[in-house]
Amino acid sequence: MKVSDFVVEQSIDDGEYILYSTITRKYFKYCDNNQEYIKGLLNNLNKDNYSLEEVSIIKNLYSKGIIIDDSLDEIEYLRIEENKRRHQDSILRMTIFLTEACNFRCVYCTQKHINKRIDNETIDNIIQLIKKESEKRREIRINWFGGEPLLEFDVICNILKNVLPVCKKNGCILNSSMTTNGYLLDEERVIALRNLGVRTLQITVDGNKNIHDKRRVLANGEGTYDKVLKGIELAAGNGLKIILRININSENIGVKPQVLEDIDKSLRENIYISIANVFQEKEKHSSFEINKYACELGYKRCRRFNNFYGCQACGANSVTIDTDGKILFCSNSEDLESIGSLEKFGQIIYKNKQIHSQNISKSLVNNEECRNCKELPLCMGGCIRYNFLYDNKECRGKRVDGMSIEEVVYLDYYEDLLNNEEA
Repeated sequence: MKVSDFVVEQSIDDGEYILYSTITRKYFKYCDNNQEYIKGLLNNLNKDNYSLEEVSIIKNLYSKGIIIDDSLDEIEYLRIEENKRRHQDSILRMTIFLTEACNFRCVYCTQKHINKRIDNETIDNIIQLIKKESEKRREIRINWFGGEPLLEFDVICNILKNVLPVCKKNGCILNSSMTTNGYLLDEERVIALRNLGVRTLQITVDGNKNIHDKRRVLANGEGTYDKVLKGIELAAGNGLKIILRININSENIGVKPQVLEDIDKSLRENIYISIANVFQEKEKHSSFEINKYACELGYKRCRRFNNFYGCQACGANSVTIDTDGKILFCSNSEDLESIGSLEKFGQIIYKNKQIHSQNISKSLVNNEECRNCKELPLCMGGCIRYNFLYDNKECRGKRVDGMSIEEVVYLDYYEDLLNNEEA
């Protein structure tokens, strides 16, 4: 046996420590008066005889991935897990751009917001694609995207009503999520979306009413906080999972996130917090305090567990379809040339399938600096688009949440502590 290369030791409270595996996201807690005893045990794992107490501790450490078998190559394990998830074919992930128009004019948004909607030919081809794929997939997951996708609410309903019966007949689960500003949500739409298999909505509120109403405004400049908050509560109250996105930068990082208090306590169990630095920020700010506060108020955190391959929009069995049927590398690559097109009968034609396969296989597991970093299992190189654009040569520093590894470790422990759980 040996100690994993991806273990960190951290003080969590006065006189208390944890050993934490960044691969398993599990930890072992002990007091400072046992610190030398634990270190001695870890430094002499292959002795001939153990006491019953030592056997119990070793079993515990082994179950959490802190101690591993001598023969386990952890880098190869990460590579296998990455490829397994990136190239699995039982689930098809689709991102569908419904429109390039938006009713908001967020100050940090880079989209052009032109009055362009998905065309009828593309709608028909999407329906054919889903029907065809449902014959061979266990599950299809759609993310409705824009612009603002709720501007094309009728298109969403049309597509789902056409494909749901076929998927059900073929034994294929069809689930949907949506990235929306939430402004157009009302009870009728929420219930309709829920009944059509939409399970998750990602909605952004930038901290508090004052800042949100300056940054996330309607096309006429009016604020949107109150109506978006009402939409969030309406959706969560009807059983939809909400990913509450809070974008941070130097303007709001020190401001108390009022939205976390404003949402009804009874609804927080259905709401997951996702905090990210806006991409224009050169220096990433830590979201630790906001995440910690959210946990204290009863919210859950996104990214509590590793997925081992970064963005799920870039797998071999993922496809991003633009409003005109062009196939994009991912939802953040509108500035790049399309990689293919969706044709009649739901057929996807890639310009060069080999090059696309090569690009999505870029991995920072191959980067020596990353292989020696204890944070590798947490990020797995992050954005695949960036990796192939910049030849996968350098670490990009902190993740979008801006947190250090020490902050991630403490939050995992702290969230479990508040929920009377232990990883």
